[in-house]
Amino acid sequence: MKTDNLSMEELTDAADEFFNKFDFIMTRCPEGTSVKDILKVMDVVVNIGYVNRDRRTKIVGFIGPEGREEVPNEETTEED
Repeated sequence: MKTDNLSMEELTDAADEFFNKFDFIMTRCPEGTSVKDILKVMDVVVNIGYVNRDRRTKIVGFIGPEGREEVPNEETTEED
C-alpha cells in the first residue's frame, strides 16, 4: 500500500464510499446511537457480508480457492 498523499479526487471517492455506508448503517440504528457504536456495527455488518459471500460459494473436494464455483441463488434462478 502506498503512503503518498491522496489527491482530492481520491479522498472524495473514499469519503463518498465511506459515508454512503455509514449513513446506511446509521439509519438502521436507534436514534442517539454514538458514532463509535455505528462504526462497531459497520464492522460487524461487513464481517457478516463476507461470511454470506463465502457461503454462496462452494469448494469441491480439496481444490483451492481457484476451484470455487458460484452456487445459483434459488430466488433468481429462472425456470423454463
